[in-house]
Amino acid sequence: MVDQSLSYNQPNLPATVSGGGIGLAYLYDATGAKLRKANTVSGTIVDYVDGIQYTNSTIDFIQTEVGKAQNNGGTYTYIYNLTDHLRNVRYVFDI
Repeated sequence: MVDQSLSYNQPNLPATVSGGGIGLAYLYDATGAKLRKANTVSGTIVDYVDGIQYTNSTIDFIQTEVGKAQNNGGTYTYIYNLTDHLRNVRYVFDI
């Protein structure tokens, strides 16, 4: 059995996760929106800023109203989401 530990912040959101080769720390703003996830084992830091996800200070993808723009080494691939009347994603495609 793997010894794992979870800790929560004041609004009861996960603050740290550790054990079994995993070490994560989370940072939130005052409204509870996630700002940062830090992997303390690998040193990877993921920042979340207004629909843009940065991995180690490099844009990973930009979330848009109709999908996302995925960064592939400086070129962007646009990925579109086809949603139903409840805004659930039913199909994902690119052009």
